[in-house]
Amino acid sequence: MKIRRFCSGLLAAVLLLGLMVLPAGAAAASTVSTEEAIQVINALGIMVGDESGEFHLTRQVTRAEFITMAVNATGTGDQVGEASTSPYPDVPRTHWAAGYVQAGVQAGLISGYLDGTFRPSNQITLAEGATIVLKLLGYTAEDFSGAYPTGQLAMYRNLKLDRGVTAQKSTDVLTRQDTLYLFYNLLSTNTKEGTPYINKLGYSLNAAGEVDRVALVNGVMEGPVVAAGSWQQCLWNREVHWYHFNALGYLDAGWFTDGDGQIYFLHDQHDNRFGIMYTGWNWIGGRCYYFMEKDVENGAKKGMLLRNTVTPDGYTVDHTGAWTVDGQVQTR
Repeated sequence: MKIRRFCSGLLAAVLLLGLMVLPAGAAAASTVSTEEAIQVINALGIMVGDESGEFHLTRQVTRAEFITMAVNATGTGDQVGEASTSPYPDVPRTHWAAGYVQAGVQAGLISGYLDGTFRPSNQITLAEGATIVLKLLGYTAEDFSGAYPTGQLAMYRNLKLDRGVTAQKSTDVLTRQDTLYLFYNLLSTNTKEGTPYINKLGYSLNAAGEVDRVALVNGVMEGPVVAAGSWQQCLWNREVHWYHFNALGYLDAGWFTDGDGQIYFLHDQHDNRFGIMYTGWNWIGGRCYYFMEKDVENGAKKGMLLRNTVTPDGYTVDHTGAWTVDGQVQTR
């Protein structure tokens, strides 16, 4: 029987998403899909979603956000604490990113402006972002010819750091999706010394010269292994949730019917909640359904869709499980 290591936290749940067959058409300009890139970059702690798991890839990135990601990309982000002093007049030590700004400046990744400010809320440009990533690779100003940022952008493109990045001009503002791909591409790019950057983080490339996602998953996931084709629990956001693994050992998603003919719904959006079994009332496809919130002795199991009955809180559902009022399915 095939088995997969089981997750004990949110990060592992995200990683399992990336091991599934992923939809085509994402990030045509890149060798990986957006979902795959999210999986890897999230796993390494470089970029994370919000509390609901959304990555908001169309949002533009600020200087404070980008340097935070860059410091995380060094593998030392978890060592960053509160800033010892205010690194800049407009970045007081109480600023959420003060510690990262201070760490980034000390590492030589970024600097302030001639007027002594950092401007943390300014949107970061392609020229700035590419330069910081090149510094992560070990390049310095002496490695570039011509006026800034001509040499930096030429090397950025020559190293193929631009795969999947939509920003083209030096002054174009980077979105979170641009940033996602920029850091993903960084991982498989050789440093100035000639070794893949990902090696510095304790991981490696596969035989094809790509990020070895399986090795990375095995490296960050914890806990016991689980059998394929079974229900298992996983800790996410300090709460225990149920997941179902298919015959290949990967997470199921969407409508799911078990061997007893009972119907469940597993979160099918490609975010940090992927695969979580629904309970209680949930709107799905414009209709509202009720899934049992707990096991009932000699009766319904937690997560099971109720059909053609009255829910515990007194509402009627039809034979499909949809909420009805006077025989009419309620929609939105």
